[in-house]
Amino acid sequence: PIFRFCIDSRKILKGDVYCALPGKHVNGEEFLEDAFQRGAIAALVSNDYRGPVFGMTIAVENVLETLQDLARTLFLQNRPKHV
Repeated sequence: PIFRFCIDSRKILKGDVYCALPGKHVNGEEFLEDAFQRGAIAALVSNDYRGPVFGMTIAVENVLETLQDLARTLFLQNRPKHV
């Protein structure tokens, strides 16, 4: 099971999915090896990623938009019910 989604490879815990966001100065894909060594079970990467594979990688068109879609879906599925 997935523990959580994380955008900082330094904060990865066992069971996390690492979301390799592109940045202005650094691309999160540069830290894939570190994320998997820290316990990531999978990583979201850009379709353009051509580097080494250290574990299960899920290539998507836009990592940020995919993370936002996942958050929206999880929120709607787990929305508290008011009585």
